[in-house]
Amino acid sequence: SALELSEGTPLLVHRGAVIVARAAVAGRRIVLGVLGRECVIRPPRPDEEIIALTSAVVAPVEPSPDQLLEALRDREESLAILAFPRHTDRVRAKLIQLARMHGRVTGGGVVIPLPLTHELIADMTASARETVTWALRELVEEGFVTRTGRQYVVRMAPEEVAEL
Repeated sequence: SALELSEGTPLLVHRGAVIVARAAVAGRRIVLGVLGRECVIRPPRPDEEIIALTSAVVAPVEPSPDQLLEALRDREESLAILAFPRHTDRVRAKLIQLARMHGRVTGGGVVIPLPLTHELIADMTASARETVTWALRELVEEGFVTRTGRQYVVRMAPEEVAEL
């Protein structure tokens, strides 16, 4: 559900995962960030909303410089992902980013424990849902990712994910 928050005070995700989304000009939602535990969120603009992906606790905070830098790095990485001309590369890069930020290491790769839908991934990568479906099919065929329910497993060694 969307959280009603006032502008002005940075927020910290104490538990769970949230997205920061903005409605785009054509009525399409754009996901600006996927934030988990200990992530800082700048105060939302009137045209933005913070939506819980999992059960989450978000509260005002005085962030440390390190927390602010990490939030800036995440936002810059999300913007850089949009520069990939091929949608498959955008989806791959977004899954790697999500694995690095939210992933749990397993014997088969890095599990992204978020309820990701094709629509949500489309909103994160400025793609159409149908294009994301096609891109994910391609990534599954090449063995880069597998899916269990709404959770994806990136088939990379944790060290490789951390380096990208």
